[in-house]
Amino acid sequence: MTNTHPKIDIEAPAGPDVSVDLEVAQDDVLAIHGTKHRPEPEVELDRDDPLIAALIQWLGLEKVGEMTSQEIEALRQMLSRLPEPVAASSFAWDVITKPNDVRRLAESVDLYRRFNQTAVRLSDAMGNNAEIRQIIKAETTDLGRTLASFIAAKRDNMSRVTILADRVDTVMVKFDPLFGRRDLSIAATIVAVTAGQTLQDSMKHLATGFALPVKLSDETLGEIDKLRRHIVSAADKIRRITGVNAMQYSNAALSGVKRSLGEDASGDFRFAVEGLGGTVESHDDLVVASQAFLSLFQQMSAFDHILAEFSLTPNDVPQLLAHVLMRRHFMTAARYAEIDWSEIADELSISPNAVIEDIEAFAEAVSAPGLTGQLGAVASGKLNRPLDEVVKAARKHIVTQEYWLVAGDQLTAIDEGIRFIDLQEVLRMEPEIDAAREALKAVGANTRSDVDALERHLEWMTRAFALPISDEAVQAVIDTKAEIIPLRLCAAEA
Repeated sequence: MTNTHPKIDIEAPAGPDVSVDLEVAQDDVLAIHGTKHRPEPEVELDRDDPLIAALIQWLGLEKVGEMTSQEIEALRQMLSRLPEPVAASSFAWDVITKPNDVRRLAESVDLYRRFNQTAVRLSDAMGNNAEIRQIIKAETTDLGRTLASFIAAKRDNMSRVTILADRVDTVMVKFDPLFGRRDLSIAATIVAVTAGQTLQDSMKHLATGFALPVKLSDETLGEIDKLRRHIVSAADKIRRITGVNAMQYSNAALSGVKRSLGEDASGDFRFAVEGLGGTVESHDDLVVASQAFLSLFQQMSAFDHILAEFSLTPNDVPQLLAHVLMRRHFMTAARYAEIDWSEIADELSISPNAVIEDIEAFAEAVSAPGLTGQLGAVASGKLNRPLDEVVKAARKHIVTQEYWLVAGDQLTAIDEGIRFIDLQEVLRMEPEIDAAREALKAVGANTRSDVDALERHLEWMTRAFALPISDEAVQAVIDTKAEIIPLRLCAAEA
């Protein structure tokens, strides 16, 4: 087999040596190890240095020992530039536990922030208050109206409602001693209040009180009222014709006149009248006066019969007439108020324990005008409702209105000139705002201050993740909520 390789010329003369330029060799080293291709001589750590001691506690002695002075200085500088972290108690520490949490949360915050911040604040202020939203949606006639002017008008209405409730409370307190413990209807209250404003001329007739040994029905009081009015009418006629005021005389004093009348007359009628200080001028006057006296005696007899029927005495008459007079005032008020007296008579029966001071206090409490008109209006035609329903409805209305008014005040505090048209636009945007808000709520950011805290923490964590430290060291930062980082030492040395 023939060898085809050229023969080695073992005797060939030597040529120049191959050499590589030193700079080229250095470039090779730089390509592999960088500029600092030579490790610095090891320097013994000063473990008494508070910063070094803190770094050892955080990173471990071995890791710190491997760090060059430049690395330690770089870490110190970066730590000194970290902003103040959120409080260790903040929820934000629990929602960022790894690097890929940052982007997800940053996107949620950015979505929330991209809305007009006034709109977001207005939405936040409305919260779960359905009433304020309904009021905003319901406005269609004057969308350019400011919420502040609307609230001012509502507060004026609220003031009237409050005054009504307070007045009713005051009147109800005065009802108890007058009528006893009972629930009066709105109708009875309107009648009582109306009558109470007309009692000035009646006080002297009510001063005797209302104590009777027996309770009389409204029907019986009605009969007595009728008899009493007939007695007064007959007495007025007698006074006009003869000049005698029969109401000033007792039954005994009038006996002479009584015996001078009728088929069995035994006395001189004209003489009997003159004896009481009166005169009978003509025959016609004699006839009319006789008839008037006969009517008077008949009505007085019927009145005495009722007294006897209920075991009442002449001493009870002033109190009996006090009941009749109050009933008459109530009936007149009912007629003017167009309220059926029969439906409220039992409610307005005067307590036998009532005294003149109770009447005076009641009259004083109802003296100011306006109450009956308000009660009639709020009853909406249903006057048989209990009066305390008015108070309850008023108090409930006040509480309900105040609930949305507080929210309204919060909205005007954000923007004093906010209009209904602006607020309706906020409501239109709310689904998108809510989507961003829900994304943040999912990580515990429920309020604007929570979002602010989360945003601060995001900024802080993006810098913490950029520190020249190992993943384990970063985890230690998260686990200790930054307490392991010597932030104050670094800031003091910076």
